[in-house]
Amino acid sequence: QPGALRGRQRHAATPATPATQAAGTAFAVETYGVPLVDRTFTAITRLWPLDALVTYRWFAGTTEVTAFADGKDYRTRDADAGKKLTVAVTVTEPGKRPVTVTSEPTEYITYGTLSFHAPKLVGTMKVGEHLSIEVAGAPAGSSISRTWYANSTVVGTGERLRLTPDHLGKRISARVLVSNRAWLPNERGVKAGSDVAKGNLQAEAPVVAGSATVGKSLSATPRTKMSGMTYAYQWQVDGRDVTGATSATFVPKLNDFGKPVTVKVRHGHPAYVNASYATSAPVAVGQGTLQAEAPTVSGVPAVGKTLTSTARTKVAGMTHSYQWFADGKAIDGATGAKFTPQVAHFTKKITVKVSHRHPG
Repeated sequence: QPGALRGRQRHAATPATPATQAAGTAFAVETYGVPLVDRTFTAITRLWPLDALVTYRWFAGTTEVTAFADGKDYRTRDADAGKKLTVAVTVTEPGKRPVTVTSEPTEYITYGTLSFHAPKLVGTMKVGEHLSIEVAGAPAGSSISRTWYANSTVVGTGERLRLTPDHLGKRISARVLVSNRAWLPNERGVKAGSDVAKGNLQAEAPVVAGSATVGKSLSATPRTKMSGMTYAYQWQVDGRDVTGATSATFVPKLNDFGKPVTVKVRHGHPAYVNASYATSAPVAVGQGTLQAEAPTVSGVPAVGKTLTSTARTKVAGMTHSYQWFADGKAIDGATGAKFTPQVAHFTKKITVKVSHRHPG
């Protein structure tokens, strides 16, 4: 009958082929018994002559245990647990070469079905929490495997299960399988006493990426991510909210130079009872590269008429310096915002270069 505990097992070997014509008659060896500790196995030989001498050598794994055997019979011991039995039978006929045949290994010898205490679920039944299973009473050296379920669907096989929004409103259970070569494996189940409830969201601080300089874009990346999560942003300079800076990106202005910039991100999810706010580490705004617009020139371009240069890039704290040109050549002393062409400049093209400077 199938199953290690439902009946005796027979283990047969293929007959050996005689090495020469002088060798003895080929025969077969089987073992008969139940693979449990303190049970008797019997070696059964077939097709050997009645006048032959038969000897038996028993092995538990690779260890010979013939000293504990009674010829064709061997009663299993505690030391055999977790091992397989074989028996080597040698048949010697008068005037012929001895023939030795070794049986096929038995199933592992065990103490029977392994026993352990009822498993216990450990942890809080809320989204975002971790569950584990306490398993006690198993024999030393046992291996333990776990299969987690949400309602009837398998959701994990590890030592711990993190409860996600997908588990909300579902009942968690698990099957625990304990295996040991000295025992038949045993499986027990455990089930939570309540469904998974909404959790308490604890968001990680977001990360600010980009060049922290005037005029360069910074971007915020949340580190707490999951399907269904929503985010809202508020950029801050020197600890104060920047009006209108509520997107995932922010461009520091000249007035932000030298000040710390942070971003506060609101995390929301329907599987959590609360929204969670997290603020990034500050980054100091460094100097940027100034990109000025071309200045304008007003006035009548005629000898003796004053021309006026107006800078179009203007920021508090910015300074401007001027240099006028005639046909591309710098005009000595013409370094103010105004310039009056002289006779020597008649028919020449007048331009002005404005240098813009700012500490940021």
